[in-house]
Amino acid sequence: MKVFDHIAIIFNPKSTGDAKKTAKDLAETINGYFEIIQKKPTLYPTQKAGDATDIAYDVASKFARPLIVSVSGDGGYNEVINGVMNAKKLFPAQKPVVTVMPAGNANDHHRVMQGDTPLIRLIKAAAVKPMDLISITATSQDYELQRYAHSYIGFGITPEIGHELNQHGKSRRNELWLTLKTIGQFTPYAIQRDGTTRYYDSLVFANINEMAKFVKLDTKNTVHDGKFEVVAIRHRGKFNMIRSLLGATISGFHKPPSYSTYSFTTIDEQPIQLDGEIENLPAHCRVEIKAHIHGIDTLY
Repeated sequence: MKVFDHIAIIFNPKSTGDAKKTAKDLAETINGYFEIIQKKPTLYPTQKAGDATDIAYDVASKFARPLIVSVSGDGGYNEVINGVMNAKKLFPAQKPVVTVMPAGNANDHHRVMQGDTPLIRLIKAAAVKPMDLISITATSQDYELQRYAHSYIGFGITPEIGHELNQHGKSRRNELWLTLKTIGQFTPYAIQRDGTTRYYDSLVFANINEMAKFVKLDTKNTVHDGKFEVVAIRHRGKFNMIRSLLGATISGFHKPPSYSTYSFTTIDEQPIQLDGEIENLPAHCRVEIKAHIHGIDTLY
């Protein structure tokens, strides 16, 4: 019996991680197991930013139970997730399944969720499981943002360090230098919540328990409880920030509080990181972070 009625492999042919070769190799491997999988894959190359969202939307709209593979890093997978979720709003009867094959600088989600398990094994077994998502809705007088994240939504130093590490080399010396450089240039930011102004060095809403290879956001991974963890470093000077970050690399944050919704207002313009994607929120922007239990079906 066919589990998937279409297999789409979305990739960026200009990716630094050689996504084109990875995608073609995956397609050939799937073809080699045709008797089990009973469906040949289709390759979908992207041309520009946002194409993966549009392709994933089209596939999820047209097929009842497609498997959509994002050959990418966290940012490309974020685009695919958002395309699928946009389709599910308009076509609730469709049951798309998503997964990721690592081919980018940032591969936090794959490392945490799939680890060393070969993707072809998950496809052959049709190991479909529901996974929670996080969404952000941000609005101001002339601005609106609505997006989903598969791993985390981050404000402050932690996502800034993660972004720098994922954009540059992988050596330990380079990681240390980029971390120190980012800390040296960083200034705290403020939000207003429950009528109180609060200053933070970092505020991360996490669906998985690791980010940027070295930051442990929690001691366990929970992607099916209808909640996200809020990992916060309140601003108390750079010494406290450095101590907190060192603790996060060694033992991680222990039992951060969990929420299903979390609302606040930005005071100044604020960059945020949605998985591997960067957005800039304007000042005086109303923000709601929300968990979506079993928001999407995936392989892990």
